[in-house]
Amino acid sequence: MWKNYLKIAWRNLWRSKTFSAVNLFGLTVGTACCLYILLYVQDHRSYDAHHRDAEHIYRVISDLQLPNDQDELHMATCSPPIPTGIKAEFPEVEVAARACRPPGVEMHLLRIGDQVHYERSGYYVDSTFFRVFDYHFIEGNAAHALDEPFSVVISDKLAQKLFNTTAPLGEVIGIGGEGGEEQQFKVTGVFSDALGKSHLMPEFFMTMNSGGIGEYIRTNDTWTGNNFIYGYLRLKPGADPGALEAKLPAFLHRHGAEQFEQMGMKKTLHLQPLSHIHTTSGLIADLPGSTGARFLQILILIAGFIQLVACINFMNLTTARSTKRAQEVGIRKATGATRQALVGQFLGESMLLTVLAMTMAIPLVKAALPFLNNLTGAEVAMQLGQSWGTAGAVVALTLLTGLAAGSYPAFYLSSFRPLTVLRGMTTLPGKTGATWLRKGMVVSQFAISAALVIGALIVRTQLNYMLEKDLGFEKEQKVVFPFRSEESRAGLETFSRELTSLSEVGSTSAMAVVPGQMVYNDVQLYEKGKNMESSKHIRFTHCDEHYLNTLKIKLLAGRQFTSGDTSRQRGTGQVILNETALNQLGIAVQDAPGRVLHSDFEGRHFEFTIIGVMQDFLYQNLGSSMDPFMMVYERPNRLNYVVADIKSNDYAAFFKKAEAVWASVIPNQPFEYSFLDEDLARLYLTEKTLADIVSAFMLIAIFISCLGLFGLSVFTAEQRTKEIGIRKVLGASAAGIVALLSKDFLKLVGIALVVASLPAWYFMNQWLENFAYRIDIPWWVFALTGVLAVSVAFITVSFQSMRAALANPVESLRSE
Repeated sequence: MWKNYLKIAWRNLWRSKTFSAVNLFGLTVGTACCLYILLYVQDHRSYDAHHRDAEHIYRVISDLQLPNDQDELHMATCSPPIPTGIKAEFPEVEVAARACRPPGVEMHLLRIGDQVHYERSGYYVDSTFFRVFDYHFIEGNAAHALDEPFSVVISDKLAQKLFNTTAPLGEVIGIGGEGGEEQQFKVTGVFSDALGKSHLMPEFFMTMNSGGIGEYIRTNDTWTGNNFIYGYLRLKPGADPGALEAKLPAFLHRHGAEQFEQMGMKKTLHLQPLSHIHTTSGLIADLPGSTGARFLQILILIAGFIQLVACINFMNLTTARSTKRAQEVGIRKATGATRQALVGQFLGESMLLTVLAMTMAIPLVKAALPFLNNLTGAEVAMQLGQSWGTAGAVVALTLLTGLAAGSYPAFYLSSFRPLTVLRGMTTLPGKTGATWLRKGMVVSQFAISAALVIGALIVRTQLNYMLEKDLGFEKEQKVVFPFRSEESRAGLETFSRELTSLSEVGSTSAMAVVPGQMVYNDVQLYEKGKNMESSKHIRFTHCDEHYLNTLKIKLLAGRQFTSGDTSRQRGTGQVILNETALNQLGIAVQDAPGRVLHSDFEGRHFEFTIIGVMQDFLYQNLGSSMDPFMMVYERPNRLNYVVADIKSNDYAAFFKKAEAVWASVIPNQPFEYSFLDEDLARLYLTEKTLADIVSAFMLIAIFISCLGLFGLSVFTAEQRTKEIGIRKVLGASAAGIVALLSKDFLKLVGIALVVASLPAWYFMNQWLENFAYRIDIPWWVFALTGVLAVSVAFITVSFQSMRAALANPVESLRSE
């Protein structure tokens, strides 16, 4: 019986080549898009799944409530003594480990003999780190690789790069960072990413049991500030994380009550499951590379919409052609076929088409992987034979698509009464209802497509707004030169001075961080006569005396820095504040110069003299609100970057001169540079990725919808062939017939636009709420969507309508 059903299904597909091709092509394209998105989401949700006891591992995160600040700061980090303190006091914790990327260190310098390399990702970790997490060790003993002081574990890629081998145990690497002294580390292990992806996968791990920042972390007793540690706990089997979290407020109070009272702040600790780390976004100081759960939900929604559009094509075309199958259903029922058997047959036909579509979609996805991965910035791989998850996704998607696409046509076709259809009645039972449902499905298709168009336009408009918004400083024609070692910083001042003498350079400035980078430094400030309880939280960074001039930041009152000013290193210093900081402190702009601000931290007292007030400028991305901000003077040899204001467009000539200056001042150090505007644009990579994804899949949804519309227009023209012939004989023009055949479809597209507009406006408005600086949704987005939808639909329908209108009426009426 099933063999017979298969033959009939194949014959029906072959007999109706046009409609079969439209259905198959639409399902193939939709399935390919849906499959890639599912693989992408699955890839991101698989992070850290390979660790043993992953369900028992948690990260300690912090919520901070600063004095006189209504908003909480949600941080991915905690203070240095917290993870080890929890392990010492609570028996339900089996192992604790800390990881730290030294604050302000963007790149590490690695020295092998006379060779110098820079690596972006390196972390200090406790010796217990590899007892919490599982990494695939090619060389060395994971459990004890970091027991010895000044030991380092490196990736196989880094080992190959530095030593041209993956077995460099015992080799010595000199490692330094921006502002840190170079130290000698011995290689005690080599790992690879063979086990799977992790939220923390740097190129090397240094033991915390070393000098410098490692020593500072191990001896630190600050429970309030210094929130730059990633703390991890592995609980014993059966331990209740909720019960442990409930004990943490008392734990913090026992150890840090005096510090919290002095600082006037509050802190709450939470345990974040390991499986949630990679898919949680928005936490301050989180590790790079995380992907928000909302972003993945949006992608799943888009995948579902595209597959739904493809399924609607199948349902529409199948039910529209029901008269072609009516006699077959009648004969089968008359000869004893049950409705259940007919439902099985039609579902089988749907499954056959879906299997064919999946068979074509899999190689299509494989071929398109480089393009799709470039579009999404991912590294998705399709390994059907090696991944049960991938194979399961393929099988599940095939079954769901087959059932979704075939269920309604199967039940509709199997409902025909044999007596009615065998008498040759043209009006089938339920045909009117099916027609209305078909129209509803066309509306749904174009409503989905229109919503995606609206979403794509709004995302792109917001992205352009962020890239083009006036940030309060000049970002164009600014070149950034990083200084990543003590050796290079020793020549920073000379390099900056000689660079300024070039004809292409207007001015240069040295700074600790470049606009757009994370500012880790913060301080609580208060005026004389007050205390820390009334202090205000202010972020700050260091720079030289040319900062405002080079970045073209407006000075509103007072003066700029001079080389004679002092830095915070001595417990006092001259500072320039922004307008927002003064507003929070309650100081008028014109009254600010000369006022002294105070701060107390770790038993020390600091005083800052305001010498100037600068205009507010956005030193971080537009997802953040304007925060109180302060510049503190620092000598150039303690800073990490030089930014040059370039007056010439001949960059090739300028970089040739700049490299010559670098080589003469700082020999044997790699020459690097970047453009500030390009660095800032990279801050919005997530938004750009979303814009690219929505735009690409929007075009695919429209294409699939138009395929369905084309198929329906072909069927409608076939059904009305004789009517068109009669109208032409009676004098109807080709334009009139095109209008006649097109207007019903265009009405449906117009209804779809109305249906799509309000939900699209609501959800996109919710998305825009994530940005401190956002656009108001413009009216032209909906107008442009309407013009595009109607134009595309008209072109699709009019092609077949024009063909029908130009046909010879004699041919269409010959049978009459």
